[in-house]
Amino acid sequence: MKVKYNKQAFTLIEMIIVLALVSVLLLIGFFPVKTMIASYQEQQFWRTFNQAWSKTAITAERKGCVAEVAFHSKEIEFSDYAENTRGQKRHSQIITLPPSLQVLTKFAYADFYKNGGTKFMKVVFYSKLHQVKYTLIPQVGYGGRYRLEVTK
Repeated sequence: MKVKYNKQAFTLIEMIIVLALVSVLLLIGFFPVKTMIASYQEQQFWRTFNQAWSKTAITAERKGCVAEVAFHSKEIEFSDYAENTRGQKRHSQIITLPPSLQVLTKFAYADFYKNGGTKFMKVVFYSKLHQVKYTLIPQVGYGGRYRLEVTK
């Protein structure tokens, strides 16, 4: 008597090979996605920073008050005050740094005055993702302009 084998199912070896290939493909695709998300977070941070910076400079000039940007290790605080001195805060906006970015400059701040003038120091950020330093350099003149210099 002859025994017939049913060839309609997968063998154990075929299943192991398919699972190994799928897991390798998933591992290859996971790391670029993680890097891409971190890169997007940095880009979004710089956009938000630029908007908040411009808003703070314009608010100080138009409302005739003093405004300040304080750079902390994990966040940046944009504030404007009710008087020409550092009285009661009228408005405050806090931007959190993405995990891949850190502030290297300690106790950094920027002041905006009602006449449009600014006073601030260089502020250095370090990107762990791109392994570069971003240096925020003040520009001479009114309007609170800055230049962002990228160095390796």
